[in-house]
Amino acid sequence: MSDPKQLLIQLLSGVEVYDDEGYPVPGVVSAAWPDEQIFKKYGWQITVGPLIDARARILDVGALHKGYVELLQVSVWVLRKRDANYTPARLRRDLIEEVDRILFGKVIDPAEGFEYVNVSRWMDRDEPERGILRSIIVVQVEYERERG
Repeated sequence: MSDPKQLLIQLLSGVEVYDDEGYPVPGVVSAAWPDEQIFKKYGWQITVGPLIDARARILDVGALHKGYVELLQVSVWVLRKRDANYTPARLRRDLIEEVDRILFGKVIDPAEGFEYVNVSRWMDRDEPERGILRSIIVVQVEYERERG
């Protein structure tokens, strides 16, 4: 299995949200911390990471297979722009709903390589001094790897 963080980024890169008139609002899904340069062009970002915790356990004699549990933080960032054609609070809500739709779909039917996916509740961590609405969720993924 590839890196769980990269797999989550791949799953979330299909997120689409729309402004108040029904036009798409472009954004970025990445592993990086939010970048002010990205906000010059885009109205939102979803970041996957940092890795909060990771545990490994041996699954068989000889340690050929290991099971891993990782906790990753997923953040939704929405910039309050003066000339934007969207309500920032609604855009954040729409992004959260899209992330939930994708992640909860994987809770019911785990993605290729994931044995199990679990999520926490959303927590708001707004940054008013920067004009950013931010919400975070913790995603727990479990998977196996064969020693290569």
